[in-house]
Amino acid sequence: MGSNLKTKTDNPDETDELWRLDSALSLINWSYPNSDARKRKLKLDPDLVEVDSDGLFYPYVGVSQLNALSDQYKIDDNSTAEEIEAYQEALARLMADDPEAKLFGGRKERGWGEVARLSYGEFLDTLQHALHRDKLSPSGICQQLVGEILKVEHSRQNEALENAELKVLEQYLFPVHAMGYCWLGSNADSANALAKRIESIQAFYRDKGFKCHKVILVTHSMGGLVARYYSEVLGGNAQIYGVVHGVLPSVGAAATYTRMKRGTENPLSDIAGYVTTQILGRDAAEMTAVCAQSPGALQLLPAPEYGMGWLNIIDRHGNKESYPKVDPYSEIYTCKDKWWRLVDPHLLNPLNERGNKWVFEQNWKGFENIIYRHVKKFQSDISGKYHPNTYSFYGLDDSFVSKVEASHTTQQTAIWKGTLWMAEENTYPVPSSALPGEQLDKREVMQHRTISDVLSANERDYQIVGTGGPGDYRQRTSVYVGQRFTLQDAAENGDGTVPVISGVIADKHLVSRLPLKVEHEPAYKKPIAQKFTLRAIIKIAQEVNNDPLMAFKA
Repeated sequence: MGSNLKTKTDNPDETDELWRLDSALSLINWSYPNSDARKRKLKLDPDLVEVDSDGLFYPYVGVSQLNALSDQYKIDDNSTAEEIEAYQEALARLMADDPEAKLFGGRKERGWGEVARLSYGEFLDTLQHALHRDKLSPSGICQQLVGEILKVEHSRQNEALENAELKVLEQYLFPVHAMGYCWLGSNADSANALAKRIESIQAFYRDKGFKCHKVILVTHSMGGLVARYYSEVLGGNAQIYGVVHGVLPSVGAAATYTRMKRGTENPLSDIAGYVTTQILGRDAAEMTAVCAQSPGALQLLPAPEYGMGWLNIIDRHGNKESYPKVDPYSEIYTCKDKWWRLVDPHLLNPLNERGNKWVFEQNWKGFENIIYRHVKKFQSDISGKYHPNTYSFYGLDDSFVSKVEASHTTQQTAIWKGTLWMAEENTYPVPSSALPGEQLDKREVMQHRTISDVLSANERDYQIVGTGGPGDYRQRTSVYVGQRFTLQDAAENGDGTVPVISGVIADKHLVSRLPLKVEHEPAYKKPIAQKFTLRAIIKIAQEVNNDPLMAFKA
């Protein structure tokens, strides 16, 4: 979700910015009450959105130049639109005169505005600085990495960077490009877009008289699935020197299931987490309205490689059932007759308020089509496939003694626990199995699901009679209703989204792997993640020396 999106339009002068993550408050409008399931289904439709390239990014302008420009234009909250436009034009001219822009083109032209400034802005700037302006400095970022041990847990090469390996930085230029993609659409489609982008980048530099044969890919989260499909399914392998994956959900994440059942969690129970839950999706209705029509989101579901038995149903008597047993696609994802199914069918289309049966069936068929044509096939196509020159880091709280830190608690397994439940007569949620059209009580779209249960004679007879409160002498009766299942909070280790079992890519697929105490979204903000990535890039760049199409004639 780190790519900026806007509504598709045929008019280039019109723009409807939908999902632009320039700062922590950029998406605050999605937390408003009117950003409900209906709006989300209409606006966040993969067929109706495209990448927005107008996001903010870190420009390279010297501090003294920037201060002089600010003093000249004195932009503040009272500035007019004309004054702001004049300042922006002056800033653009200043950036265009920059040596980096003259070599590589502007940062906007290199896609920096397509991706979330909040997540990647500082990292992109640091990376470009290290690989261009600072690369030959005796005290530069690259030089500081020489001999440093990052404590990788797996490596097929000498872990530390050697001085001799910096030689490649002297011989070649390393422009940093970014590519946003529609994370709602299929990652296979995004991989095709990546193929076209790489071709255009290669053509751009060749037209400028540079040698440009292959690229180095750096990915974050879902972007790693896009890269794997491009590399190993579309044949892009031959265009890539190597890949660095950060917090890749290599075989999916159980959080995709839990968030579609209860909404986004707030593990720290703080204000920032609350706002995040409101933005990403408050409950099953809002999450399902978007995710169930979005192949990209559903491709993050646990694949068969994730393992069997990650969904556990424990009833009030302690009896346990685990799923999937053989096939997650039929047993969980397209299951219709179990209350713990991935999707409550009537939540597929919040616009079908009257419950039209034909619309209901068409919505379900469309959802099944996504699961089998886009999710199952995509996961099967990339199963066990990685570029042979791959580096990876993943999230892990390595400091815990008996309990993982809240920011790192991750849903490796999804567990529903049942209890005997009591409530006031005629006010409690109707068990889902008792509602027509496979519906779900509107009060149960978060962590609880109430189902009918066989009660003992004592349980059937049990009731509490009391007053309705001060000034209200009507009698109200509480009775045992049945069984209420509660989806348990995350408790396993990871980065808050990707559990360790999915973050750890098997040794046979990797050159190097490093566990890091990073959280999922801000992973590349951590200096240690930046160090690992930069070191991996320099290691991968040694391949340029073996590429006859990049060699210089003596």
